[in-house]
Amino acid sequence: MSTVAARQNVSPRQERPTLECHLQVSGQTDISSIVTDLNYRGYRVADLAVKSNFEEVAYLLLSGRLPTQDELTAYKNSLFSLRPLPPALIAILQRIPASAHPLDVLRTGCSVLAHLEPEELHPPQYEDGPQRAVADRLLAVMPTLLCYWYRYTRDGVSIDTETDEESSAGHFLCLLHGHAPSALQQRCLDVLLLLHAEHGFNESSCNARSCAAVQADIHSALISAVSALRGVAHGGASAQVMALIEPYRTAQQAETALRQLCSEGRINCAGWLGSQPDVRSGFAKSWSRQLADGAPDGYLYTVAETVEQLLNEHTGGYVSVDFYSATAWHFLGVPRSLFASLMACARLVGWSAHIFEQRYFEQHLDERHARR
Repeated sequence: MSTVAARQNVSPRQERPTLECHLQVSGQTDISSIVTDLNYRGYRVADLAVKSNFEEVAYLLLSGRLPTQDELTAYKNSLFSLRPLPPALIAILQRIPASAHPLDVLRTGCSVLAHLEPEELHPPQYEDGPQRAVADRLLAVMPTLLCYWYRYTRDGVSIDTETDEESSAGHFLCLLHGHAPSALQQRCLDVLLLLHAEHGFNESSCNARSCAAVQADIHSALISAVSALRGVAHGGASAQVMALIEPYRTAQQAETALRQLCSEGRINCAGWLGSQPDVRSGFAKSWSRQLADGAPDGYLYTVAETVEQLLNEHTGGYVSVDFYSATAWHFLGVPRSLFASLMACARLVGWSAHIFEQRYFEQHLDERHARR
């Protein structure tokens, strides 16, 4: 499914937007475009979701180009080797209570790694220097620390954080459930991570770029991004969707109850209902439908479809990727409390790319000022 093998069918944009403002916005960045047809580095997300995988997209966003097959293999092997947790971090995770918000756990984990593995001590990688090494380390280790804390506080077990799973998606599901996922489950989560990897200049990306603009270290910039996602108006959409649909057992139940709620204006759709179609939503819906087949509560997919149709009828709006990501994650056995933190594990790629670009812009801005 790699775009490496099918690159001739995926064409990047030819234009290269210029960097014109101090903090870049989505139309003035090389990372992504969300104005018309969503793309990453000029490649249509609709194509990537079919032909690529999360690790290849991570390389694309962080390096600015697709990897060769050899580069992709080496990159996957590198991420595989970066998954283990330092003993000092494990000791701290064991002291964080089960009542903690999972995003707070990610934030704490990132802070601890900033002490144990500061940016300046990382070896330069690629042309991006130590910052790329930090981004790769966090991309590999964040799902590990999240699952370790969750299993330790819920099940009372100190899990082995190494798995044989090659993909980030497979590794996460294996750690979360204690066994290897099916091929369907692995590919579904792989695509969902890909779809959530980047989405322009939103609140969390703004925080990351603001920190980069004042020369903060990459750990601090990423912690700032996670902190923004902690706000329910930014990172709470999928959990809100699941809370809305989960009480119903049939489409008829949902329709009757929700028509009443809609007439009273009591449904909060902020964060997951927009005025334009979200190309990512169709992919999340398709994977959710496949997972629902055979699931004991697969009826929730039918309920979700009913809710989608009802909301479109009453508001004229379109559901975002968060809507069917909620049901897909649920069918994958991901607890609702982990939805936002799982999204953060994916979006860390986009945040890092924004930090890289902002730092590059600041460096060249300083050089221009020095020449004046």
